[in-house]
This record gives sequence, C-alpha cells and structure tokens, in this order.
Amino acid sequence: MRKKLAFGLVFLTCFNSFAAQNWFTVLGDPEQSQIDTAQLDTQSIGKNDPGQNLLFRVTLAAPRQLGPEKYQSYTSIISVDCDTRSIAHLYQVRFQGPQWTGSKISETFNQPKPMAFGGLPLELRKRIVSAACAARQHGKR
Repeated sequence: MRKKLAFGLVFLTCFNSFAAQNWFTVLGDPEQSQIDTAQLDTQSIGKNDPGQNLLFRVTLAAPRQLGPEKYQSYTSIISVDCDTRSIAHLYQVRFQGPQWTGSKISETFNQPKPMAFGGLPLELRKRIVSAACAARQHGKR
C-alpha cells in the first residue's frame, strides 16, 4: 500500500508541472484537436537503463469507452523495454475531455499493463520504442 501511495505521489508531482515538460509528438499534431495525438516527455527519458520509464500522454479525436468509463485523453507512466521492444502502462490518469481536461480517474496497475494501442496506429509502438531507446543508445557512446 505504501509503495502504491509513494508511486502515485511521484506521478502526481510529475504531472502537476506540465509547463516544465518537453513534449515530443510521436503521432498527430497537438494544435489540431480533431486528430489523435500522442506525446512523450523527453525530459523523462533516461540514458542508461534497459527499461525506460517515461511520461506519455494521448488526446483523442473522439471519446473512447473503457467499461462504463468514457475518456478522451490520458497521461501515463509507461515502461519501455529496449531489449524486448515492449511497452507497458504502470500508472494512468484518464480524463473525460480532450487535451487533459474534465473529470479524471487514476489507476495504478498491480502488474505492468501491456499497451494495447486500441484505435491508434500500430506504428506508434515503433516510434515510442525508437524515441526512448535512441536516448539510451546515445548515452552509451
């Protein structure tokens, strides 16, 4: 329980200062709310670990449904494994409105939740892994 609480507090601290983040767009255009857009925070990308934990956010052109919950944007802490080229959510905040507005629901996953890319192009996986792991490769030189 303490571990989840500490993790959640770290997450909230990171996301409460959006102005301090450097968002790199891996899909879409942040200026166009009518298209799906996904971004990585380049400041959260490490350079030495085989698994990269970083901040990721998505705003969707149209609302989606997860069980009874409707959401149109979310922020996550994701884990990118550069060796297996896999991505999983560790923690997520889903917002009812676009561009991270409206009511929100937070979820900490007991186990890393593999990213499903529901409705998003599968090429997004390659872009996220490339961006996260390129920093790791650059840091080894």
